[in-house]
Amino acid sequence: MLKKLTSIARNTLTALWAVVALLMLASGYSDRLSPEHGAWVSTLGLAFPIIMAVNMLFLLIFITFCWRRAWLPVAAFVLAYQPISLYVPLNGSGQQADGGETLTVMSYNVQGFGGPGPAHDNDNVALSQIVSYVRQQQPDLLCVQEAQDGKRNAKMRLDSLFAHRDTITLVKTKLSYNALGLFTRYPILRRERIHYDSRANGSVAWTLLRGRDTLFVVNNHLESTHLGKSLRNTYKNMLHGDEPADTVRLQSRHIAGVLAGSAATRAMQARTVADYTDSVRRRHPDWLVIVCGDFNDQPISYTHRVMARNLTDCFQTAGNGVGWSMLAKAFPVRIDNILCSDRLTPFSCRVDRSFTASDHHPIVAKMKLSPDR
Repeated sequence: MLKKLTSIARNTLTALWAVVALLMLASGYSDRLSPEHGAWVSTLGLAFPIIMAVNMLFLLIFITFCWRRAWLPVAAFVLAYQPISLYVPLNGSGQQADGGETLTVMSYNVQGFGGPGPAHDNDNVALSQIVSYVRQQQPDLLCVQEAQDGKRNAKMRLDSLFAHRDTITLVKTKLSYNALGLFTRYPILRRERIHYDSRANGSVAWTLLRGRDTLFVVNNHLESTHLGKSLRNTYKNMLHGDEPADTVRLQSRHIAGVLAGSAATRAMQARTVADYTDSVRRRHPDWLVIVCGDFNDQPISYTHRVMARNLTDCFQTAGNGVGWSMLAKAFPVRIDNILCSDRLTPFSCRVDRSFTASDHHPIVAKMKLSPDR
């Protein structure tokens, strides 16, 4: 009798694991589907780390109680290698440039240089911290989002660190103010805004001259989630268990709807940027290409997959861990990215979570240049 019960328990565990494995694969590869096909598509990838952790739990259970089936969760991890390596890459810490020319790129949503809280707003503390940090990192390219600085004279202070800079205002109204900026050591030859529909976001392409090479840089701030302060507070309360069950059900549907709408908008924007970048690369295959910025979407998303089309994700190739780039603990996601073309080989990339002068953390990538083919 005991043997029969044990067999039933093992088979039940295996059946439950099979459901988890299917969900993990569906979540991990959900970036193949556009969120324009339905609200559920835009949120499925968010569940991936949770389902991955549950699969790990099943691995431990199988090892403990029925070790002959422990290969099943391992096989699921193998099948999900691509999304795992995208969400939580492990590349070690010993990568070096090994000589040759290098390029350092930094992307940072600076939140208007005003800092993540009211303590920064009146005394320019955040701006001073950002200028000091940039001076320490010494990037060749600094791409900033939410680069509007009001009366803080941020551009003037950053100008002292770079030979060339350009800023373009995306929108300036009573309700919205947003700008994208580029600060660089290289001469700027041309600037062009990539046009697509958006409330207050945008993408801008710059063409630079780096010695004998042409460097093409696309700085992006894709559509925001449009979760207002009230919804964000409600979401945080839901995470802490401070909202009644009826409110959780109602607000969950509302938040999912808002996120789905913004995800569908980003899908269109990502295709526009990727098509634009691909057309430039077809005309100029020898150019060095950098696509970076605040994508406002997680790694396992349609937006990220399309933006990274035919490009290398520097964090996936040379970073480690989850690299969450949002300061808020309620939003543990990596939404800031640096992508590069095949003449650039990343050997180091990190999201610096120790630097907190904005509601985002900066991402810095170092890459080696290959000779012109």
